[in-house]
Amino acid sequence: MKANSILDILNSRDERVRKQREFIEKYERPLISYTLNIAGSIKKSPVFDIVFDEGLNLIISEIEDNLLFKEIKRESTGCIAYLVVDDEIKELKRKMVGIEERSPSARLYDIDVIGLDLKPVSRIEFGVSERRCIVCNKPYLECRRNKTHSMEEVVSKTQKIASDECAKVISNIASYCLKAELSTTPKPGLVDKKNNGSHDDMNFELFLKSINTITPYLEEEYLACFKYKDKNELFQEMKNIGMRAEYAMLIATNSINTHKGAFFSLSNIGCGICYLLSNDEEPSISKIRSFATEFSLWAQTHNDLQNSNGYKVRENDNKVGIYYEAINGYPSIFDNCDKYLNTFKGDRYMKYISSLYSCSEFDYCTFNEIIEEQALRVFCTLLSCADDSNIIHRGGIDALCDMHEQFLQLDRENISIGALKSELSEVDSTFIAANLSPGGTADLLSIALFIMILMALNIVR
Repeated sequence: MKANSILDILNSRDERVRKQREFIEKYERPLISYTLNIAGSIKKSPVFDIVFDEGLNLIISEIEDNLLFKEIKRESTGCIAYLVVDDEIKELKRKMVGIEERSPSARLYDIDVIGLDLKPVSRIEFGVSERRCIVCNKPYLECRRNKTHSMEEVVSKTQKIASDECAKVISNIASYCLKAELSTTPKPGLVDKKNNGSHDDMNFELFLKSINTITPYLEEEYLACFKYKDKNELFQEMKNIGMRAEYAMLIATNSINTHKGAFFSLSNIGCGICYLLSNDEEPSISKIRSFATEFSLWAQTHNDLQNSNGYKVRENDNKVGIYYEAINGYPSIFDNCDKYLNTFKGDRYMKYISSLYSCSEFDYCTFNEIIEEQALRVFCTLLSCADDSNIIHRGGIDALCDMHEQFLQLDRENISIGALKSELSEVDSTFIAANLSPGGTADLLSIALFIMILMALNIVR
């Protein structure tokens, strides 16, 4: 991160005014000038970028039908968006005030609506109170005039709001990916929208209940990454939260293990991302994999519970299951599925993907139209390479080899989505008859979707 001088900041403001004039004179339409309210000399960081993009996506979702032009600048003095909108100026201001009042993180949004007279429209014109102080929630101008808070207080509060929002955004996306994995249909031997697979104690509703139960614990773990700088302390806190998450999951599911493996990996990958963000580093694939390996080795030596099916299989072969994947930086995803990782960056996906910043409801219709095809293709690739300890536990090593061979051929064929679903439905019947369930591979699918979506949003690069 670069600390800006007073001259840098003043020059940036002058340039902003110049650009505002340029676009209004050119288009003769109202202009939205959007940046962040960031106190102090550091105006840009990977965390601030996430908050900025979240606000930008909310703005665009409100105005996209009337958007004539946009320009985004990302400089050390902060990110800035110029959006020319063909809309009535008071209606535009009303929409932007709504965004600024939406959530705690929205207090960092600075959204000016500028008219043809080059003057920003005032909130007071709409009977809306002035913005509140970021520290104490009193009227902002009162605190500024009285110098109520030190710069250190304001900077600290700003950073906390931003980091809290990052944890919330990333946990929302993790929760979405768990629901996306569950909804991907058909998945041989697994619970999906069609049937319960090779399970008589699990169903779709139970998995949804489990996901909603563990999501707050994922957010809690991601938040911990902004608190603990020492990795050993962070790892211990991750374990503590993970144990509470497992207990809550088992209470919610009547002692059925629905998401223990998925939680471990989404915790591992998500905490890697948040830990890098907390240290002002852009999360890259190589750095995330390195964190995953480090935590997994720590977790393996601090494993108090040795009664899982995966553990029993690993006693005979240490090169299978989720621990092997995690210790090696998830090769099934990052090496074997690398051809898919940038899939969602296309225009076809981005409108839907960007809405996941604030997802509270799972949009099944749009998922079926936009996401499911790629999820099924990723799943086939994973089934062709992942050494799933659940398959070994239920069917032995021969069943695993047969699954790899079958799906390697299907992966290579690159058939239409209709034909692929037909093939998977047939395999589903075979797996159910043989009581096979690739649950570990399902966990890997949720992680792969997690990475793909975060890459589409430029949170992971």
